[in-house]
Amino acid sequence: MAKKKDDGTISKAEAVRQTLAAGITKPKEASAYIQQTYGLDVKPQVFSAYKSLGKNKKGKGGRRAGGRAAAGGAAGNSVELARGVKQLVSTYGADAVAGMLAVIAD
Repeated sequence: MAKKKDDGTISKAEAVRQTLAAGITKPKEASAYIQQTYGLDVKPQVFSAYKSLGKNKKGKGGRRAGGRAAAGGAAGNSVELARGVKQLVSTYGADAVAGMLAVIAD
C-alpha cells in the first residue's frame, strides 16, 4: 500500500517507488503511469532523478549480516572493515586472506 501524506495524497517520491515496484522503469512510460494511477504530474526527468536517488540510498549505511559492511561504507568505518577481515580469516584462514591481500596490493 502506498504511503500517503496527511492530506491523503501520495508523494511524488512514493509514486515513483510504487511505479518501480510495479516493474515500470522507462521514464516516459512511468510518467504516464503515475499520471493515470495517482493523478500526479511527474515529468520523465523527475522520474529519472527520483529513480537515481533511490538507487544511491540502497548502497548507504552498513548491514549487519555476518558483520560485513555494505560496499560503500566499508572504507569509512575501520571497525566494520576489521570485522569483515576477521570474518574472512575465520572462513578462509589467515594464509588465504594474506594471499588475497597480496593480489590486491599488486
